[in-house]
Amino acid sequence: MKEILLSVLRDKNTGTADFRRASDQLAHLVSAETLAKLGTPVDDIETPIGTASGFSRPDDVMFVPIVRAALAILPAFIELLPAAPVAFLGIERDESTALPSIYYRKFPQALPRKAVIID
Repeated sequence: MKEILLSVLRDKNTGTADFRRASDQLAHLVSAETLAKLGTPVDDIETPIGTASGFSRPDDVMFVPIVRAALAILPAFIELLPAAPVAFLGIERDESTALPSIYYRKFPQALPRKAVIID
Protein backbone atom coordinates (compact mmCIF):
# COMPACT_ATOMS: atom_id res chain seq x y z
CA MET A 1 0.00 0.00 0.00
CA LYS A 2 2.84 2.40 0.78
CA GLU A 3 4.20 1.98 -2.73
CA ILE A 4 0.81 2.82 -4.24
CA LEU A 5 0.48 5.95 -2.10
CA LEU A 6 4.02 7.03 -2.96
CA SER A 7 3.21 6.63 -6.65
CA VAL A 8 0.18 8.90 -6.24
CA LEU A 9 2.35 11.49 -4.47
CA ARG A 10 5.07 11.35 -7.15
CA ASP A 11 2.74 11.53 -10.15
CA LYS A 12 2.81 15.02 -11.68
CA ASN A 13 -0.82 14.56 -12.76
CA THR A 14 -2.13 13.99 -9.22
CA GLY A 15 -4.62 16.67 -8.21
CA THR A 16 -4.51 18.55 -4.93
CA ALA A 17 -7.29 16.60 -3.20
CA ASP A 18 -5.83 13.22 -4.17
CA PHE A 19 -2.34 14.37 -3.11
CA ARG A 20 -3.60 15.43 0.32
CA ARG A 21 -5.55 12.21 0.78
CA ALA A 22 -2.58 10.02 -0.20
CA SER A 23 -0.25 12.05 2.02
CA ASP A 24 -2.58 11.65 5.00
CA GLN A 25 -3.02 7.92 4.41
CA LEU A 26 0.74 7.40 4.10
CA ALA A 27 1.34 9.37 7.31
CA HIS A 28 -1.08 7.09 9.17
CA LEU A 29 0.58 3.93 7.83
CA VAL A 30 4.08 5.15 8.71
CA SER A 31 3.10 6.35 12.18
CA ALA A 32 1.37 3.06 13.01
CA GLU A 33 4.35 0.99 11.82
CA THR A 34 6.81 3.20 13.70
CA LEU A 35 4.94 3.09 16.99
CA ALA A 36 4.31 -0.66 16.69
CA LYS A 37 8.08 -1.17 16.82
CA LEU A 38 8.17 0.69 20.14
CA GLY A 39 5.43 -1.41 21.77
CA THR A 40 6.28 -3.58 24.74
CA PRO A 41 5.21 -7.23 25.08
CA VAL A 42 2.80 -7.74 27.97
CA ASP A 43 1.74 -10.81 29.88
CA ASP A 44 -1.18 -12.76 28.55
CA ILE A 45 -4.39 -10.78 28.35
CA GLU A 46 -7.88 -12.16 28.82
CA THR A 47 -10.13 -11.97 25.77
CA PRO A 48 -13.78 -12.99 25.52
CA ILE A 49 -12.70 -16.37 24.12
CA GLY A 50 -9.53 -17.07 26.11
CA THR A 51 -6.05 -15.68 26.66
CA ALA A 52 -3.74 -14.10 24.12
CA SER A 53 -0.34 -12.47 24.21
CA GLY A 54 -0.31 -8.76 23.48
CA PHE A 55 1.62 -5.54 23.36
CA SER A 56 1.16 -2.30 25.25
CA ARG A 57 1.28 1.11 23.65
CA PRO A 58 4.68 2.70 24.00
CA ASP A 59 4.92 5.08 26.91
CA ASP A 60 7.50 7.64 27.84
CA VAL A 61 7.93 8.68 24.22
CA MET A 62 8.15 12.15 22.69
CA PHE A 63 7.61 13.22 19.10
CA VAL A 64 10.21 15.53 17.54
CA PRO A 65 9.19 16.76 14.09
CA ILE A 66 11.79 18.56 12.04
CA VAL A 67 10.00 21.83 11.34
CA ARG A 68 8.39 22.22 7.92
CA ALA A 69 7.55 19.01 6.05
CA ALA A 70 7.31 16.83 9.16
CA LEU A 71 4.56 19.03 10.59
CA ALA A 72 2.16 17.46 8.08
CA ILE A 73 2.91 14.00 9.49
CA LEU A 74 2.75 14.92 13.19
CA PRO A 75 -1.08 14.69 13.54
CA ALA A 76 -1.03 11.01 12.53
CA PHE A 77 1.38 10.26 15.39
CA ILE A 78 -0.62 12.34 17.88
CA GLU A 79 -3.83 10.49 16.97
CA LEU A 80 -2.19 7.25 18.10
CA LEU A 81 -0.56 8.65 21.27
CA PRO A 82 -2.45 11.83 22.18
CA ALA A 83 -0.71 12.24 25.56
CA ALA A 84 2.83 12.15 24.15
CA PRO A 85 4.74 15.42 24.48
CA VAL A 86 5.92 17.16 21.33
CA ALA A 87 9.24 18.95 20.85
CA PHE A 88 10.19 21.00 17.80
CA LEU A 89 13.49 21.17 15.99
CA GLY A 90 14.33 23.49 13.10
CA ILE A 91 17.35 22.56 11.01
CA GLU A 92 18.74 24.29 7.93
CA ARG A 93 21.76 23.70 5.76
CA ASP A 94 24.68 26.10 6.10
CA GLU A 95 25.20 27.08 2.46
CA SER A 96 28.93 27.68 2.89
CA THR A 97 29.75 24.34 4.57
CA ALA A 98 26.73 22.22 3.51
CA LEU A 99 26.46 21.11 7.16
CA PRO A 100 23.22 21.17 9.14
CA SER A 101 22.63 24.06 11.49
CA ILE A 102 19.95 24.15 14.20
CA TYR A 103 18.02 27.42 14.08
CA TYR A 104 15.16 26.51 16.43
CA ARG A 105 14.62 24.07 19.28
CA LYS A 106 11.81 23.76 21.78
CA PHE A 107 11.76 20.80 24.14
CA PRO A 108 9.61 20.05 27.21
CA GLN A 109 11.17 20.39 30.66
CA ALA A 110 10.90 16.68 31.45
CA LEU A 111 12.36 14.57 28.67
CA PRO A 112 11.04 11.05 28.12
CA ARG A 113 13.35 8.10 27.56
CA LYS A 114 12.44 7.70 23.88
CA ALA A 115 12.09 10.18 21.05
CA VAL A 116 10.55 9.60 17.64
CA ILE A 117 12.22 12.00 15.23
CA ILE A 118 9.90 12.77 12.33
CA ASP A 119 11.51 14.09 9.15
